[in-house]
Amino acid sequence: MGARIIIRLTNYAEFYIENEPEKGPYFILNGESNTSANMSSNGSMDGTVTSTGMYPGKVSYNGIEIKGGSAGGGTYAVEPEGGGKRDIGYSILN
Repeated sequence: MGARIIIRLTNYAEFYIENEPEKGPYFILNGESNTSANMSSNGSMDGTVTSTGMYPGKVSYNGIEIKGGSAGGGTYAVEPEGGGKRDIGYSILN
């Protein structure tokens, strides 16, 4: 037995340019980053989040391993708009 946590983002934007909302968001996020884990807090992630605004592109979580309740191996697939897809080691974002 285990758990599956689904995090769905719909037009999520928190940070504004120079902290002034009238200047617009740095980015807007849409998509899902989902975690599945067993009772030992080990498992995997999946899903893709798309960013628009100042940093357009996609991040895929399909290569992330969960160990002890947090990212513990694998890669994020990062694809900037207009650029090529790159695999980034899990430790760079943790």
